[in-house]
Amino acid sequence: MLVNRIIQYLSIITLIWTSIFSVHSQTTNLTGTIITPTTAVTNVLPNGVDVTSTTGFAIDDIVLLIQVKGATMNETNTASFGAITSIGNAGNYELAVICDITGQTISFHANLGRTYTATGGSLQLIKVPSYPNINVTGALNAPAYNVTTKTGGVLVLHTPGNITLNASINMSIRGFPGGWRQNNYTACSCGCGTATQYPNFFYPSGSCRSASKGHGIADTIIGKEFGKGRQINGGGGGNDHNAGGGGGANYGAGGQGGTANAPSCFFGTYCHGLNPGLGGLPLSAYYGAQNKVFLGGGGGAGHSNNPLNVSGRPGGGIVIIIANSLNGQGNSITVTGGSVTALNDGDGAGGGGAGGAILLHVPTITGALTLNAAGGNGGNISAASLTNCKGPGGGGGGGVIYTSNALPGTVITNVNAGNNGTQILGPCVGQTNGATAGTVGAVITGLSFNLASLVCPTPLSAEMSDLIANCEQDELTLEWSTASEYNNDYFQIQHSSDGVSFESIGNEEGAGDSQETINYEYIINQRQYLSGYYRLRQVDYNGASEFSNVVSINCLSDEVFVQIIEGKLFINNGSQIKNCTVFDMLGREMFSGNPTDMDFNFLSNTFYVIHLDSANGFSSYKVYSR
Repeated sequence: MLVNRIIQYLSIITLIWTSIFSVHSQTTNLTGTIITPTTAVTNVLPNGVDVTSTTGFAIDDIVLLIQVKGATMNETNTASFGAITSIGNAGNYELAVICDITGQTISFHANLGRTYTATGGSLQLIKVPSYPNINVTGALNAPAYNVTTKTGGVLVLHTPGNITLNASINMSIRGFPGGWRQNNYTACSCGCGTATQYPNFFYPSGSCRSASKGHGIADTIIGKEFGKGRQINGGGGGNDHNAGGGGGANYGAGGQGGTANAPSCFFGTYCHGLNPGLGGLPLSAYYGAQNKVFLGGGGGAGHSNNPLNVSGRPGGGIVIIIANSLNGQGNSITVTGGSVTALNDGDGAGGGGAGGAILLHVPTITGALTLNAAGGNGGNISAASLTNCKGPGGGGGGGVIYTSNALPGTVITNVNAGNNGTQILGPCVGQTNGATAGTVGAVITGLSFNLASLVCPTPLSAEMSDLIANCEQDELTLEWSTASEYNNDYFQIQHSSDGVSFESIGNEEGAGDSQETINYEYIINQRQYLSGYYRLRQVDYNGASEFSNVVSINCLSDEVFVQIIEGKLFINNGSQIKNCTVFDMLGREMFSGNPTDMDFNFLSNTFYVIHLDSANGFSSYKVYSR
């Protein structure tokens, strides 16, 4: 008997520690392009926004409000063109939860913590995919930034549990677009035989004398879309004749494009391009203490008069992950800027895009993981058939990796700058003609989100007891009571299969006004609703509503169902429990005794191991406290 008892307890200990490495909760598999509801914001309210579309948004959705543009810049025809005159609200962002949708107005349960600009500010509202646990099963991305709709470029995930990467997340070249190539080839002769140069920092769109600037955090100024001047963190376009484009910037600066010059010119002595695109300006001063975040700037285009690909490349996008833990499994999160891969023979080359931004609000990271926010390379020149040397492209600046905690040694980071292009063939082989690489990005800590703002307030206008759920045969009974009621129209009964997304399954009429205790009961017998999570939405006559506590139960199985909700332990459908022992994740005993006598307060966003001694024997569960 003693030997059997020892074996039994050894089995219990093994089960406890085994449960630490397995999560008994729902996991959602994600792969491909995540297309979540996203809308441009047209007006900002103290506790909400007006939007172009509310399609796909619902009450209780977690959302991200993020402003990707909105800075203003110097627009004089000087070397100061493109310098920041005001950062404005560009780069501001925060999480919120929707508590009401009326017409085109989406209201949040609390006032916004930061300021935003809707008019021309590229302010967008994104529904945040939120699941108990997430398993990335295939390459994951989201749509690139769209200059027409002023949305996209951001991938954000939220879970109170774990994210496991069985594949990689890739938001490379999904930031600000690069400059586009000039199409007016026949009009773009260089006027040889004169010493004419085109040194202006801006020219109108379509000008033969310059190329398009890359996009950045300031709106493009009409009539000044082309030219060597930078667009804050967007690289400048190369000027006539055949100068290279500048690299885009983010945390690190973009590199300058190269000139088109000696040893000779196929049209004459003076057909040189001595005014390449300038690299984008670094935004490093606005990270950290200012807690902003930016898409990678686009590279400027090279000047062209031939049908060659001289476009600048896009910058990297933004990835935001909020989770309790992240298991890398040897995969990667990548937000690199685009590299110019096309070889140019008769035109200037485009600049590389800047790296984007990776934001990780994750206390625990395990397994091998690569975080890549490097800048893209500028274009090379292959002048094998010519006697002169065109302008290579500048390199893109490095992006940023921004975390809540210091990264463990299993994580590899890359915030390197993109290289400048060079001459790889022809009379100037090996020369850069003044093109430069971008500058390196950074890995910084101190990221913080106000996660408390993700829960709608729970106090009810009806003074109501906790919601209780019980099973009996094929029925589930929800019970609650009110000590008083004021203006109470009805209770909406809501059900969820995952504890995140709730749906209404019925109503129970309220008493209106009352100062007496009233007991309520709602019986559920539809099989699809006999297990899961339940709550009440109490609705006043004027339409105002608030929520009760959440309970969980499983009436479809005789197995024990253990949950921790709002700091309380729930044990359903088990045989009589003799003893309950609670361990934290370090194996320390936090409570032991009859669960009905438990006064232990469970911490939120934490795992516990619950050991139960019942008439059927011993069992153990790893449970996440929501």
